Amino acid sequence: MNAANPCVGKCEIDTKSGLCIGCYRTAEEIRGWMNYSGRRRQSIIRKRVAREKRISIALTRRGSS
Repeated sequence: MNAANPCVGKCEIDTKSGLCIGCYRTAEEIRGWMNYSGRRRQSIIRKRVAREKRISIALTRRGSS
């Protein structure tokens, strides 16, 4: 299965986390995307979804304190 590129055009790597602020991928994952197998891309998609949730929860907690 071929996973769609998760890029949303907001490309900037956060220096603290090492993640893109738009798609939550690492610079290495972004650079290698076109060369990765479908299985590897699916793995990255799962990781980025988990990262986005984790960051959203942290920001929500920070905003409510």
